[in-house]
Amino acid sequence: MESINLLISEWIQSFRNEFLDAFFLFITEFGDETIFLIIAAILYWTFDKRFAYRLVLFFLYGAVINGSLKFLTYSPRPYVEYPDRIALVGEGSGGTSLPSGHAQNSSILGLTLNEKSKQFGKWFARFLFLMVGLVMLSRIYLGEHYLSDVIFGLAIAFAYYTVVNQIQAKGKVPPWLNWIPLTLLIPIALLTNDKNVYLASASIVGFTIGFPLELKYIGFSIKGTWWQQILKVMMGLGIALALRIGLKAIFEIGLYSIDFENNPLITDQLLDFIRYLIIALWMTLGAPLLFKVLFKIKTH
Repeated sequence: MESINLLISEWIQSFRNEFLDAFFLFITEFGDETIFLIIAAILYWTFDKRFAYRLVLFFLYGAVINGSLKFLTYSPRPYVEYPDRIALVGEGSGGTSLPSGHAQNSSILGLTLNEKSKQFGKWFARFLFLMVGLVMLSRIYLGEHYLSDVIFGLAIAFAYYTVVNQIQAKGKVPPWLNWIPLTLLIPIALLTNDKNVYLASASIVGFTIGFPLELKYIGFSIKGTWWQQILKVMMGLGIALALRIGLKAIFEIGLYSIDFENNPLITDQLLDFIRYLIIALWMTLGAPLLFKVLFKIKTH
């Protein structure tokens, strides 16, 4: 299987040129957490809070599953395993290869967003299908993953999405069942020592705390004029970005270890956990409260 994977990767990279390099470096970002956070924030603040919350949990728990599987498989990336035959295009993601996080992330994002395809038309489902396929192709082209990695990522996303939907379709989920995955987050993060697992876990905790509190005590409206919606997104994302950068700069002053970017200690991971927990609480509580005060809209 390795030889087939290698030959496919070499064949795809045989088409390399400057235009395709730039194109796939752009496309691959649609499987990244940053694009997801932007989409989730826009949906949460302007479109449908409950749907956005569902999307967030699907995506973030998927990231925890992905990090756990990578910890178990510990498979090297193509450009690491065959540096003389597979080129790395761009800076590289680091970490291990199987399953592809970008393929899994984009697939979960596509499957969940597809639930709203009836509202946008047939073109929306086709667009999502195209983007997932391009993200998967980008991971092979960039030398980050083998074909088997992206297929495995797609399969995990589909299986995970299907199982959760089947459980929910049976009726009201018992409260204890919701708490089981939540209580496993920190142990899994400590075991894997995976940065993405810590960040996803922090965001899950933040949204799990913030979403019900917002519904009960704030109840901001997703409605608004076009300029209000634009202001929501600009202010909300602007402050989220400021928190992400600002808190990191503060933690770098004596809190992070010297080589926290490449070889993070548990204390470094916990600091990042706190950073992303604050960002998630801002998205679910801080920003909605600000919007409600500024725009004086009191209904949901």
